[in-house]
Amino acid sequence: MPHEPLTMSGPRNVNGKTEMARYSSDEIKQWIVGKANFSANELSTRGSNISGAIEKFAGGHGTACKWKAPGDKNSHIIKYHHNTVYHASNGPKGKGTSVSLFYTNPQHKDGKIIGIGGHITSDTYEIEWHAPDWHIGKTFELS
Repeated sequence: MPHEPLTMSGPRNVNGKTEMARYSSDEIKQWIVGKANFSANELSTRGSNISGAIEKFAGGHGTACKWKAPGDKNSHIIKYHHNTVYHASNGPKGKGTSVSLFYTNPQHKDGKIIGIGGHITSDTYEIEWHAPDWHIGKTFELS
């Protein structure tokens, strides 16, 4: 297991007040669908893959994202605000089928999802949503 099991927290309306709360798996799924702007059709075809990626995220089964610059011998770990970026994927490779969550683990239990996408090939990803300050292209390749 590459990291501790994770939860995800965020604002939630509790008794008419907005409070920080731990999200359930269903709430994380709703958050992902909203951020990636998945249509009802996409949700019906990718829903189980969203759930599978959430299970891997929550279970601590994501892996660190690494890349190689042209000419480099060694891989470099991708960072976001000085934290390692992990990814958890589920589903078959191919555009519009799998779901990949890109996230950090800054507090070692409360994960922060910074990107949502899917595999195009085994090492190439399409990004469908990302945090505005995560400077990543529409597609990218990991090593």
